[in-house]
Amino acid sequence: MRARDQLVTVDGDTEIDDGIRLILLPGHSDGIQGVLVSTEDGPYLLAGDCINLYQNWEGNGKLRHIIGGLHSDVKAYFKTYEKIETLEQIDHIKIIPGHDVRVLDHEVYPVSAEEGSE
Repeated sequence: MRARDQLVTVDGDTEIDDGIRLILLPGHSDGIQGVLVSTEDGPYLLAGDCINLYQNWEGNGKLRHIIGGLHSDVKAYFKTYEKIETLEQIDHIKIIPGHDVRVLDHEVYPVSAEEGSE
């Protein structure tokens, strides 16, 4: 069987296995997805290019969030951040950005209580 015959396309949010969901996060690019992973410490969102750095999500005091500078649809980007805010409020997700070097401060996620979290 060829690799392309094994591909399955998805549209929207989709559970791909127990505790692993693909989450549609458009704005940076059309069809971009993050991966929401359930852990013993709660859910983590691997945000990819939707949230490049922790600072994008944490804001800077003036702005609640700072969307990335490269985007295909700025309105969709803001809606995506609203969606992530809802996930954070309801499911208490923790965010792992796609390009922040601080992600490498921890060898393993979820981060243990002794090690501390971001």
